[in-house]
Amino acid sequence: MSSSEPFGRFGRKWYKCKVIGIATFLAVILGSASGNAAEVALLSEPNLILDQIAQGFKATFPGPVESFTLNPQSEEAFWQRVKQSYPKLIVALGPAAAAQAKERFAPEIPVLFAGVVGAQLSKLEGERVEGIPMTLPVKEQWASAQKALPDLKRMGVLYSPQDSREKFSEARDAARALSIELVAAPCATPEALSEALSRIEGRVDALWIPLDPVVANKLAFKGLVSFSLKNRLPLIVPSISLLRGGGLLSLSMSYQEIGKQLGLQAQAILSGGSARVRLSASDADVAVNMNTAKALGRDFPAEFMKTVKIKVE
Repeated sequence: MSSSEPFGRFGRKWYKCKVIGIATFLAVILGSASGNAAEVALLSEPNLILDQIAQGFKATFPGPVESFTLNPQSEEAFWQRVKQSYPKLIVALGPAAAAQAKERFAPEIPVLFAGVVGAQLSKLEGERVEGIPMTLPVKEQWASAQKALPDLKRMGVLYSPQDSREKFSEARDAARALSIELVAAPCATPEALSEALSRIEGRVDALWIPLDPVVANKLAFKGLVSFSLKNRLPLIVPSISLLRGGGLLSLSMSYQEIGKQLGLQAQAILSGGSARVRLSASDADVAVNMNTAKALGRDFPAEFMKTVKIKVE
């Protein structure tokens, strides 16, 4: 070994590995300390609706965001990558993402989630874990329906007791506030739809459903639309997608708008605020399906039509 190579071949390798290891460690530490770490880790399931919410969030939230896509095969290495982004807040989109984020990160890191409906929303909330609802308050939906349907006195409510108990309670409050008679039609499974509808047939002026995994699923909703058309019964739905599927009227918020509200709430959390962003009719779209209106033989009041932002034709 020459005097110019004091470490020898193996010594040089050891020295090189040591330098690289120290450099990597410093890069991680200095990166998180210097502000290169993400303020938000955006954790989402692969879903077109959730993609739209993510777009709205990114358009509104001004800070650095690192995105991660969750799938059923996600392993511990995936969760380590999320953790090593050093987020100050986890934003989770979808029920699986929200549940995993709550289990793995809360309450040490706050979790904000969206893309969750029904009873799952309240079940997932907890210490430093909160969600943004996917639909507007029932009272605002029904107030819009009253303007569209001046003869509305009795509202049928088709819902799953196990998934939408809270929404049904909200519907009862809305009925009292708006002087509408509520006629309940609980439906525990899609197969029970016909029996539930038979209990309200001829007794209501319109039918409303929440964004419920039982009554708003593809098979049940198809039967619901058939019942609506057969009985010339207006069907009021909580989303544009259901409106396009045959509903008559919807007061709802676009998925990108929900993402924007999520971005505002994320800013509030990171600034130390506690006031929760509430979805409001002022940010919503009044939408009508003109094809369904024609099939039902319905005309809308001129004043109501001035408020309509979306017409499905």
